[in-house]
Amino acid sequence: MKKSITVFFACFSLLASAQYNFEAGYLIDHSGIRTECLVRNTGWKFNPSFFEYKLSPGAPVLRAAVQDVKEFGIGKQLKYITGKVRVDRSSDAEDDNEISLSMAPEWKEEQLFLKVIEEGDASLYLYEEQGFTRFFFKKGDAEIEQLIFKRYKNYGESGYAVNRNYVNQLYTHVNCRNIPVNQVEAVQYVLEPLRKWFYRHNLCTHPAHRPTGTTARNWLSVKLFAGGNLVSYQSGTSASSSVANISYDPKISICAGGELEFILPFNNRRSSLFLETSTLSYKSAGLNSLGERSTVEYYTINLVLGARQYFLLNNTGTWRGLLDAGAAMDIKQTKISPALGLGLNYKKYSCAFRYFFQNSILHRYFDNTNGEKFSHVSFVVKYSLLN
Repeated sequence: MKKSITVFFACFSLLASAQYNFEAGYLIDHSGIRTECLVRNTGWKFNPSFFEYKLSPGAPVLRAAVQDVKEFGIGKQLKYITGKVRVDRSSDAEDDNEISLSMAPEWKEEQLFLKVIEEGDASLYLYEEQGFTRFFFKKGDAEIEQLIFKRYKNYGESGYAVNRNYVNQLYTHVNCRNIPVNQVEAVQYVLEPLRKWFYRHNLCTHPAHRPTGTTARNWLSVKLFAGGNLVSYQSGTSASSSVANISYDPKISICAGGELEFILPFNNRRSSLFLETSTLSYKSAGLNSLGERSTVEYYTINLVLGARQYFLLNNTGTWRGLLDAGAAMDIKQTKISPALGLGLNYKKYSCAFRYFFQNSILHRYFDNTNGEKFSHVSFVVKYSLLN
């Protein structure tokens, strides 16, 4: 069993790193010429400095850096623009001994790929590296500016202060609804509050405005499912012939349940954590060594907490395979055992097989034999209510 789990996780990790398919996208060069192409989608947890693309499925792989293009994107789901911007790279870390002693931003001009978060009358952009996050904005035809948030120390003081000039920038430039400044101050310098602020401003200026595709995606999926369990059971060895080595008939039973899936914000949303609950029932009979009929009935609920990896089966991403692994617990037992899953996903629908390594699940519950075997495989069809 340990070997199977090791192989599974090796495949899981390989798929997680290998499923960077070329997907339908585009690039725009600095002369404004747009080229339809296939862009390698790596998920980009942090802003890239280059990307790879192909002009056709069989064409060689090309590379474009930030100085080569004005913009690139993948369908409606992802868009980066090139910006020559002033960046304040002073430390934000509260425990950094090098934190700035100046309240004013320490500007450095750089050419960067900026991720488009919200577009409209006012546009919001994100630049992120390991341990470093900056937001930028653009109002109308004005230049792109950094939204200013800076931690600094006053000389001789042990604590730190914060320059939150971004509040003034929002109040002055991105405030179609004329929100009072005390309410603007409640907007945190993090992605979701800023995205919502820009979206509401753009909706105010243009009532037909729609959210930018990269940000209108849920992080939570709620699923209901139904299917069947294939269960087989054999008691183990015992000094009592009436209970030893009984092979009960395998049975298929109906199961149902629900799942909460938390989509992780990296690897192009192809990784997730999930919590699943499902019913399990088994009622069967067998003959012991004395030729006597023996019956067994067992009803319970399984909980599974695990991690899932999706991998693309086509360029549009509508068809995806999935692998998952988790820890399963029968609510009538205190034992936790592994569970491995394999499935197929199409938009809001998915189907999956799962094998539960619950060989000793009945031991000492009502089976006091040694080496009893309990095999449990499920097949379910799921529908996502929230996706």
